[in-house]
Amino acid sequence: MLQSLTELNDQLVSLKAELSDKVHTENVKCFRNIQDLFKVMGDKVDTVSELEKQVGTTKTFAVISTVLAIINTYWFCCNRIVYIGVLWFDFLINIIVIGWCSSRLGSCTIF
Repeated sequence: MLQSLTELNDQLVSLKAELSDKVHTENVKCFRNIQDLFKVMGDKVDTVSELEKQVGTTKTFAVISTVLAIINTYWFCCNRIVYIGVLWFDFLINIIVIGWCSSRLGSCTIF
């Protein structure tokens, strides 16, 4: 009976060592997988950061282009209105200058 207990104890010790080795091997596999996952995620975070910078630059360019397009459209419309004769800028300028001259000098002649 004592011999069978000793054999059983030896078997349990060997089983414990084998189980410990298998658990260690599995833990190393999991650690390496997680390590690789962090490397891949780090690369993806860097890629996303670069894309965010590019989107910010593109957004700024789009806003500037929109503002310039609005100014260009306004200028074009004003030129067309003057061209067809709806507004007379020379007439308006003369009125402003005459008003300013008469208020400063008493009278003013514009040629």
